[in-house]
Formats: sequence, structure tokens, C-alpha cells
Amino acid sequence: MKVGFAQINPTVGDFAANSAALLAAYSSLEKDGADVVLAPELALPGYPPLDLLFKSRFVPQNLAALDALHAKIGNVPLLVGYVDVNSGPGRPFRNAAAILQRGQPIRKIFKSLLPTYDVFDEARYFQPAEKNEPLEIAGVRCGITICEDIWSREYLPRQLYDCDPLTSLAAQGAKMILNLSASPFEVGKPRRRLEMLSARARAHSIPIAYCNTVGGNDQLIFDGNSFAVSETGECLAQLAPFRTEHALIEFKIQNSKFRPSSAPRRNSSTPSSSAHATTLRNADSRAPCSASVAALTAQSPPPSEPPRSARKTSSASPCPRAIPATAASVIRSSSPLPSASAASRSRSKNHSPRSKNR
Repeated sequence: MKVGFAQINPTVGDFAANSAALLAAYSSLEKDGADVVLAPELALPGYPPLDLLFKSRFVPQNLAALDALHAKIGNVPLLVGYVDVNSGPGRPFRNAAAILQRGQPIRKIFKSLLPTYDVFDEARYFQPAEKNEPLEIAGVRCGITICEDIWSREYLPRQLYDCDPLTSLAAQGAKMILNLSASPFEVGKPRRRLEMLSARARAHSIPIAYCNTVGGNDQLIFDGNSFAVSETGECLAQLAPFRTEHALIEFKIQNSKFRPSSAPRRNSSTPSSSAHATTLRNADSRAPCSASVAALTAQSPPPSEPPRSARKTSSASPCPRAIPATAASVIRSSSPLPSASAASRSRSKNHSPRSKNR
């Protein structure tokens, strides 16, 4: 199974530019032979939309953009984050992922664990999923998770939830986990994610594809660093930090499990993450603020949780970088994908800088 990673830089409220970035990534990965294309959490409306969700046109425009994107998708499914309407009791919206495929109705997955601590306030807007079951994608029984759904209790600030979606999906027979994320950057966060998901993959004997967003929105910085781990916890490959990129990572089925093919890969080092984060934040903050985002009413930040205690370094080795060979098991684009146009980029500046835990 070949999973295409669409690590894009979406803009909150710029549905046209976000759709264009998604479609550009999808088209390229489809041509490369992807069996499924994986995009970040809320990639279509941008993350975090915050109180823009309560604007009368925001969610309908997001749903119209989803339908328009669906009409342009081919036979290869695209898994993309968007905002859905909750038709039942509870909060008015759902943090959702859609499986888009030509000739097929849209399949929807809702986020189960809604972070409401530190920089997050998702329970203000979203109703959690009542259940989450594996779905067949390209002939493979996949568990779909959205960001927080994949985090283990040991890596959260405290005991926050009474369920574990990844464990439940594995118990229901999922053979692979696909995760859409919008996980903000902080120093040491990329390594913590890798340690955690390597351990989780190893514990459940299940491979994990993790696609994170990149860019700056609402004074949060997203570092990308998407990656894939095998069922043994081995990091197969990692995408670039702090820039848009796509990659195609192939898993081969052996004994009902996925294993990477044995094509060579290379390691590479990266400059200071803090320096990259500052550069990216400054670049995105210089873009003009659109009327729709500027109209967002400023709200007080939620109270911060105390920092997590230091964690023991896991045995997981750093991810190799993908090689630029089109026939290899890991296929990396030779140049970054276009992000949302700078001319149309919209950024919210209503909040003071805050720390990032997830």
C-alpha cells in the first residue's frame, strides 16, 4: 500500500487556496502511484478556526469547498480534514475527516478526543465521536484518527480521557493507522511524537502514517515533520520540517502486516528547529490579514497546563530522509509544493503567543 503524504501549509478561511494546495499535492501523488493520499487535520478550513466557526458563512463555505474538491478527485482516495455540522445533540460542529473518491459517497470520520487545555479549546466548538470503526481503503482495513486521538496517556498533561481510539481500532482489526494532525511546534516536540508513535506501533504491531500540517496560524507554529513508522516501531521516513512537501511511502503486505520494501534511504541533519520556527512564523505573519479572519472576536486564551515532566528517551532511532528516486519505496518530491498564495494568505493576530503541548 502506497500512502501519499500531503504536508501542506493551509490558511484559516482561505478555502480556495487551501483547496488548490490539496489538489496540487493530490495530483502529483496520484501520478506517482499513491493508493491513498493523506492530508492534515482541518486542512480545508485551516487550523485553528476558533470563533470563525460561529460566523454564518464559514462552515457552509467549508462544506461547499469539500463538495467542490470531491468533484475533482479521481479513483485514488483523498483523506482530508474539514468541519462538519453536528445534526444531533451537543456542540454544533464536528472536527472531521472525509474520504473523497470519484463515484463514491463521502465517508466521514469524527474526532474522538477533543483537547481543551493549554492552547486548545476544541470542546467549545466540537462534539466528539460516539464511536470509531476501521474502514476499508484501497483494500486495506484502516483505522482513521485525528491528531489527539493517537496520543497516549503517558504523553498528555494528565489523565484527560476515558477511551483510547488507537487501541480500540487495533482491537477491531485495523491493519494500519492513518492520522491527520495539526500539532503545534515546541522544542523537542518532533522527537516526542516519534518516540510515542514508535512505541504505540510496536505495542499494537501496527504501522502508522502521521501527516502533520505546516505554517503559522493564529500565532501557532506548525512544523510538519510528518513521518511513517512500521509495526516494529522503526521510523521509515520523515518529511521536511517547516516547509510544504509531499512524499510517497510504500508498505508491502507480509503475513497480514505491512512492511517497507528494502530500497535504500539516507539520513540527513537539519538546522536548529527554533530558527526554522522563527523564520516560518515571521514569513506567515507578514501576509495580509483578510476581512474574514480579522473579524474573529478576540478571546482570552485558555489556562495553560503545567509543562510535562521530562521523559526518558526511547530506543527509536531518528527517521531517515526519503531519497529522490522515483522507483524507491519512499519517493520524495524534488521541490516543495506550493502553499496557499501569499497574496491571498490570511492570518489571525488576535491572540498573544502561547505554549504548545500536543
